[in-house]
Amino acid sequence: PDRFDTYSVGVMLMQMAIPELRPGKQLDLLKSQLQVVGEDLQAWRDEYGDQYTFTLLDRRKGQGWDLVKRLVRPRNLVQRGRLSAAEAMGHPFFWPEFLPVPDKR
Repeated sequence: PDRFDTYSVGVMLMQMAIPELRPGKQLDLLKSQLQVVGEDLQAWRDEYGDQYTFTLLDRRKGQGWDLVKRLVRPRNLVQRGRLSAAEAMGHPFFWPEFLPVPDKR
C-alpha cells in the first residue's frame, strides 16, 4: 500500500522544488504532458524541461531528480516500479549535506 502514496509524494516534491508547477492548473498540464511521453519522467524533462526550473532537484549530483524519477513512475509487475516510503527515506537525497553522495546509479 505504501507504493501508491509515494507517487503523490513525488509529485508534491516536484511542486516544492519546481516553482512553475505550483499553480493548480499546472498539475493538469503535468499530467497531460506525462501521458504524451508514456509516463516517463526523464522523457518529460527532455521534452518539456526548458519550461521549468530544476535547480533544487539537480543539487548534489542530481539526487533530488533521481528520487523524483523513482517515485513518479507507474507500477508494473515485472519491476517493482516506484520506491516504497521506507526506501525513499533511505535515498541519498535525504542524507546530511556533509556526507558525500554516491555517483549516479
